[in-house]
Amino acid sequence: MDCEIFVPEDTSPAKLVQIQLYGAALNRVSGSREDTADAARKAAESTFYAQPCLEPVFSRNKTWAYEGNEQMGWKAPDTVVLPAGNGTLIIGAYIGLGHESGNHHPHA
Repeated sequence: MDCEIFVPEDTSPAKLVQIQLYGAALNRVSGSREDTADAARKAAESTFYAQPCLEPVFSRNKTWAYEGNEQMGWKAPDTVVLPAGNGTLIIGAYIGLGHESGNHHPHA
């Protein structure tokens, strides 16, 4: 599958190497993260844009929480350690763990 990845110009060299090792076309964008997102959206005007905060990609960020809850007998863990990144895993944890434990926030 062909893939283009857009990253801010100051992205760590280790991340850039990983992107290139997987064979993706790397596009470094000068400016802010928002500038990078804008460049990706513009490039994807005629194709799929897998932005992690949009559906259907965002739903995957809560799947691990549902699966973990199931394996723990539908009891949410006391502690979860996650990389923060852009926050989608944390939001997914909130929705996924809260929903199955009966503590689902009505606006999540």
